[in-house]
Amino acid sequence: MFAVLGFLLAAVLAGVAGAYLEEATGQIWVRFLPLVVVVVVAMIAMFRSGLIPPKK
Repeated sequence: MFAVLGFLLAAVLAGVAGAYLEEATGQIWVRFLPLVVVVVVAMIAMFRSGLIPPKK
């Protein structure tokens, strides 16, 4: 439960950081870079915890 809330908070903070990055650089694609990091960490956590079983 707390892990899900943590990842939701991380996603929100990544969105805020992305907005600041976009404003600072003027590049639209830079906005999504922090969110990519959060998604990758979440996928690794789900694979390691067994929520997503490995393919046989």
